[in-house]
Amino acid sequence: MNWYFKLKIAQIWDVESSYSFEDKLKNIYELEYKYNMLRTRPFKGLDRRKENILSHLENKLNDIIERVKDPILEVFKNWLETHALTDPRKWAEERCKMSGEVGLSISEIMDSLIYEKARYSEIMDSLIYEKARYSDVNSENAERVLLQEASNNIEQYPSLKQLLYVYNKDYIMNEKEEIENYDINEINEMYGQNFSTREEALKWIEESFSLDILDLGSSVSEIIENYMNDILSEMFIIELYQNQVFPYWYRYWKERGIDETRASIEYIYKGLKRSEDINDKIKYINLALNAYHQGGSMLENLCEYLGIDDRELEEALTELSAGKDVEKWNSELREIGVEI
Repeated sequence: MNWYFKLKIAQIWDVESSYSFEDKLKNIYELEYKYNMLRTRPFKGLDRRKENILSHLENKLNDIIERVKDPILEVFKNWLETHALTDPRKWAEERCKMSGEVGLSISEIMDSLIYEKARYSEIMDSLIYEKARYSDVNSENAERVLLQEASNNIEQYPSLKQLLYVYNKDYIMNEKEEIENYDINEINEMYGQNFSTREEALKWIEESFSLDILDLGSSVSEIIENYMNDILSEMFIIELYQNQVFPYWYRYWKERGIDETRASIEYIYKGLKRSEDINDKIKYINLALNAYHQGGSMLENLCEYLGIDDRELEEALTELSAGKDVEKWNSELREIGVEI
């Protein structure tokens, strides 16, 4: 055997790759196997040479792990943000953000919000759906229900309080201007009161006149389109998701183990993010590739994020788990002096 061939074989950290995600995973499996076999099996050669090979393997392995780790962390981070069980506001913000990213109109956002609330709330079903479940949406009726509930719990809707403050202020100002040219008797007749002075009448107007949100409109879309700018309408939609969708969504999925699922996915995410040891990193990558949630597998989420076929990746992982290439790797290890 010539020296060039021996040198080529000795560089067992040089692995074939097309730089696809699938190939990077294959590279990790191969390099991890060679790395741990070299560390744990007897070696016929100088310790210095062994340490040199291990160092190259470790550097190459760490480099590929980082490239695989980044998209996994991003996918897990996105899932956790859209399943912020302890922070309804953040959960609602993510729902609103997703609607904006796909360019939905106000009416489409409301249809989506109504659909989701109806899906998880038996109370809303009879109000929204007339024939089959999830069909024939009566949006006008549903939006009226949403607005009525918001009106009944106005403290949970800062956007509506802000809107009402402005319109109540304008309304009171108009009322005050209206009575400027009337004497006290005419003012008493107008309001059915018995004021002694104009000042007393003005004070009563300030304390008594207050518009309800239902005085401005009968549906959410009407309020948004006629009275709100983009910032205020986004606030209102987030508040609707937070107060009228999240409680039903969470109740539904809590019964189906969403708390435990989130804890598991968060454990993997944090472990992979902070791990320094090679074997720990690979452990968390394996956990990530085999993690499931109520809607499917995290592997499917990852493949969707990467734009690749999840079936092909599953087949590749199955082949790796079966040890298809182990004998080939063993042959390469024997060539450099590892006793197997």
